[in-house]
Amino acid sequence: MSKLSLTMHRCLSFARANGGTIHRHAGARWAQELKQGWNPLHEQFGTSTVEALVQRGELEYCEWKDGRRGRFPIAARLIGGKS
Repeated sequence: MSKLSLTMHRCLSFARANGGTIHRHAGARWAQELKQGWNPLHEQFGTSTVEALVQRGELEYCEWKDGRRGRFPIAARLIGGKS
């Protein structure tokens, strides 16, 4: 499997610092879970970064939502013992 990019490492560190999870927000941006909404000024990651980490076995989707186009992930967590 290919090496992790700097962005992927930052995303994993971000998840570690935020309870081991990362959450999807409007605009397909992934950031920390926020009770009062997402602020685009907070650190954020694109869906492609999260998908790449899931494919590499670093993250796993843990929460889903049903939408007009079907089911999609809205949260991912670190896989135990990884990274």
